[in-house]
Amino acid sequence: HVVTTSYAHETLYKIVYTLLNYNEYPSALYAASAASYLLQIDPHSTISLARAYLTETVLTLAMGDVVAAEQSFLNIHLQNNYYLSSRECKLGEDLITAIRTRDAQGLHDARIVENKSAMSNLHTSVRNLTLKLQLTGLAKDKPLDIPLPKPTQHNYNYNTAPAPPAPPSTRSSYAPKPITNQPSQQEKIMEGEELQASLNANFDEMDDLMNSMGLGDDADIKNFDNKPPKTNTPQPPQQQYEEDDDDLDIDLR
Repeated sequence: HVVTTSYAHETLYKIVYTLLNYNEYPSALYAASAASYLLQIDPHSTISLARAYLTETVLTLAMGDVVAAEQSFLNIHLQNNYYLSSRECKLGEDLITAIRTRDAQGLHDARIVENKSAMSNLHTSVRNLTLKLQLTGLAKDKPLDIPLPKPTQHNYNYNTAPAPPAPPSTRSSYAPKPITNQPSQQEKIMEGEELQASLNANFDEMDDLMNSMGLGDDADIKNFDNKPPKTNTPQPPQQQYEEDDDDLDIDLR
């Protein structure tokens, strides 16, 4: 019994893509062949059928059986008139020819140069598998190295220890000392009896100096502070005598 429901092949291809992710090529080929048969009995399927045939070819080459891939291509795939003129047919033929003849340059051109449109229309899983093909037919674990723009590399090393802190600058020792208003021990302010004793000693020294120069009186200076206070007693006015000027009293008569 064959399921003829529309888009039934898409369910099978989900299985194919899942198996490709696990590198189960024989099981993926079995599911792809079933999907191709559903598309063959549908007269309206053209592009989908061409891609299904190419998927079978790539899976067979990935298993290392180039003879079986060529027999299926000649006996089954080429019997479809639409597939003969499709881009997928050319890509499948170029892959089979390059691997059968061990032509490394032909294999590179078939995948990278001459069949870009057919490669871009394939599913990602099938496209990656096509890039893994070798001349021996066995698929590599990694796709071929395709020239791509190199990303910018930053030489960051996150495992290095942080740089030690910089040593303290020696210029700080030459910094000016802060100005303080505190008096030194020689400039302490004298208060009370100490101040009075200092003043008396200064006065005595001045007295001795004045006496030695003959400019002072010891008694007067010592009793300077004992003089009675001055009083504001009024004094009688002084008599003013007129000076006779004989020279001015001249009789001119």
